Amino acid sequence: MTRYPNALVALFAFLMLTAVGPRAYAQQTRWCGSGQGNSLEFIGAWENEEFRGLFRRFQVELEFDPLLPGSARLRVEVDVTSAFSDNTIRDEALAEPDWFHYADFPSARFSGLDGAVAVESGFRIDGILELKGRGHPVSITFEWKDNESAARMRGDATLDRTWFDVGEGEWRDDSVIAHRVRLEFDVGLGPCTNDP
Repeated sequence: MTRYPNALVALFAFLMLTAVGPRAYAQQTRWCGSGQGNSLEFIGAWENEEFRGLFRRFQVELEFDPLLPGSARLRVEVDVTSAFSDNTIRDEALAEPDWFHYADFPSARFSGLDGAVAVESGFRIDGILELKGRGHPVSITFEWKDNESAARMRGDATLDRTWFDVGEGEWRDDSVIAHRVRLEFDVGLGPCTNDP
């Protein structure tokens, strides 16, 4: 009679590990994605009228398990010269030193290396955005869906363009172009094929 309860305990533990173990105890999953077939948009305001643009080229590398968000690490590399807002005058101006200064700063980088936290809308990763030679803390919030072979993250971030001296000189005042800029993204990811 003494072995029967122990056998039940062992069986119960085995069943629990079998049910939740593959997800709960799996090693961190590395996901990668790019601008191809995905979107990274920026939303600003000109004289209080909203305008949208997008970055056509970017790379995303994310280490993330929704059951272990504290171990998340996110890296995003954006080709700033791929900015497009469907307005020739505005898009040509973005290349100039007062704006993105393509000649000296062709790329931007976000690094969130200290984990994620669960929030009402999904998850949040805090990190540093480096743009135009300057770095500033930025928080990204996102929703997450995944299966064994694919994942999708959809979310947003809000920043102030003056943190990075984007829009210098006569453009620094927000009476014409708002300081606040919103980023929205919808990115499909797959397992990374390159070594970490």
